[in-house]
Amino acid sequence: RNQHHQLSMLFKAVFLFLTQLGLSSQKYIPTSDSSGEEEAESQTQPFASEPALCSHFPPRLAARVYLYSFVTGQQSVLLEHWLRHYNRLGIDLRRRAHIRLHTATKGSGPELEELEKSRLVLNRIAGADTFVESEAWSSELKSNLATLYLKSLPFDAMLIYADLDEFFEYRCDQLEAVLNSRTPVAIRGSMQDRVAADFRLRSVQPIVPMAEQFPQRCRILRLCLVARSSKYTLMPARDFNGTEVRFQNAHNFDCKSRNKPSNKGGNCANLTILQGPSFPHYHFTRYAQHFSETKAATYMNNSKAESKGQKKYKANKYSRETSMVYRADSETGLVQINEWCRPT
Repeated sequence: RNQHHQLSMLFKAVFLFLTQLGLSSQKYIPTSDSSGEEEAESQTQPFASEPALCSHFPPRLAARVYLYSFVTGQQSVLLEHWLRHYNRLGIDLRRRAHIRLHTATKGSGPELEELEKSRLVLNRIAGADTFVESEAWSSELKSNLATLYLKSLPFDAMLIYADLDEFFEYRCDQLEAVLNSRTPVAIRGSMQDRVAADFRLRSVQPIVPMAEQFPQRCRILRLCLVARSSKYTLMPARDFNGTEVRFQNAHNFDCKSRNKPSNKGGNCANLTILQGPSFPHYHFTRYAQHFSETKAATYMNNSKAESKGQKKYKANKYSRETSMVYRADSETGLVQINEWCRPT
């Protein structure tokens, strides 16, 4: 009886300790429809003051972290900023990164030149063995390939699955919590759309830090396009039972069949989901309008890209971005962000 009482007190002490760390329960688990995600995001203001951000991962954690992405070959300058960002965080790009380079072009001189520049950037910063070229692209293909890559990783691996315009950031206390936890932990952050000071779609410049080039903070995806603006920024390869994680899409994962509806991450055993900091989203550059038009055309013209319903939804999504977010200045003709998508 004495022993039982002592065990009970020990478990209570451990529970209280984990509560202080923020690991005793999930901060939130968004539901399979957008309403859960909206509820979660409404509880966390993405631009509020936040605890200290880490300049790099703790070395013991960095040794377990891998990077995966499927990037366009048409944004070589952004690609260099992106690679250097994750390299500064402590990711060993030459040993623990896998990048698929989308090589499809219209065959024009400028596009071929830009593609070659992207190849050179990847070779120089990450190494030739880090990336694979692919002419095919769709969001479904991207998620399926990410799942395959995740399956190839060590049992205790953690993954960063970031698009080219996503520069994830992390709180020091949460990285320590991930490192010290005996059960799987995932971190989820909110996108902070960043645009140029004058709200025009500006080209990305080399050397100058991205935050200086695009200082305005907006919520274009969330408020203007009513699109997903939260994403897992760090996730385990497996749950507590050793079940492999599978991507439902670029924003959510599951530990069972993708055909079964469930809370995102909710059926992964003993998984804790922490609400992490907001992170810069550098989508709205000079390339943004062209990107949206290209993606809309891709989904409309390629019947194999997605299921019929998804194809129509994705095409409409990118067409809506082109028509709602951008407008040409009446005097200069330069494309800029519409007034109603700007912060007030």
